[in-house]
Amino acid sequence: MKNKEGFTLIELLVVIAIIALLMSIMMPALSMVKERARRVTCGSNLKQVGISLFTYAQDNDNKVPENYMEIAPRYTGFYAYAAYWINPNATNESHKITDGPVNVAVLFDAGYLKDPEIFYCPSARGVSDLLSYDHYVGDLSWPFVHDPDAYHANFVRISYNYLSQGRGREVIECGSSKRDVRVHILDNQVSNMTSSTSMLADVISSQSGALHRAGVNKPAGINVLHGDGHVLFCNEKEAINNDDFWGVDNHDELPNQNGYNLRGILGLFKGTAQIMD
Repeated sequence: MKNKEGFTLIELLVVIAIIALLMSIMMPALSMVKERARRVTCGSNLKQVGISLFTYAQDNDNKVPENYMEIAPRYTGFYAYAAYWINPNATNESHKITDGPVNVAVLFDAGYLKDPEIFYCPSARGVSDLLSYDHYVGDLSWPFVHDPDAYHANFVRISYNYLSQGRGREVIECGSSKRDVRVHILDNQVSNMTSSTSMLADVISSQSGALHRAGVNKPAGINVLHGDGHVLFCNEKEAINNDDFWGVDNHDELPNQNGYNLRGILGLFKGTAQIMD
C-alpha cells in the first residue's frame, strides 16, 4: 500500500497566506455593510423623533421645542445636543435632574416619545461613550450616568443636533477666516419650515469624530431630519472637505464649540448654505 501524503509546510503556509489575504479584503467590506445598517437605523430614529416633534407642535400652537443653543448663555455648539443636567450622585429619581429638559428631550419629559434610546445613533457607540445611550443609564434610569466620575458627568447629551430652521435667511461668520455664510435662521414655528430646512441631524463635532465615517478622519455624511418630516443622508463634498469650518487648526472653531460653524457646515451638507464672496 502506498502511504498517503499530507500537506507540506510550504503548502500550509501558502493556504494560510491566501486565507489571510481574503480576510483582509472582506473585513472592510463587512464593516461597511454594518455601518450602512447602522446608518439606516439612525435614519429611522430621526423619523420617529420627527413624528413626535410634529405631534408636540399640534398641541403647542404649531411650535416645536425651542433651540437651546440660541437661548443658552453662550452660543456654543454642544448646546445643540444637550438634554438635561443631573446630579450624578443622586440616589433616587426625584433628585437626579437639576436642569432641563432642553431641545428634543422635552418630547421625552412630556411623554411624546417613550424610548430615550431613539435619541442615540447606533454608530455613536464606536465614536464616543459620551454620545452613547448606555453611558446615561446607571443605578437610576435615563437620564443619568453610569459613572459619577466621568467627564462632565452632570451633562446628559444625545447624539443628534437639534437645529430647527425656518425659511428665513441670515448671514453669519464661519470658520477661522470668519467668512460670511448665508444660512437659514433658527425657528421653532412649523409653518415656517420647508423640505430644505433642518430640524435634527447627526452630531457634527469634528471630521475625525463624525458618527458616519468613510475613513479614519473624514465623515461619510450625516442623516438630517427636514422640516417636512423626511430624512435624508447628506454627503456633500463641500461640507466634508471644508477644513476651515471644521476647526482643523483651532479647537475653538470645532463645530461642537462654535455654533456658527455648526450651522454653516449643516447648511453645506444640506446644500442650502451660501458662502459669500
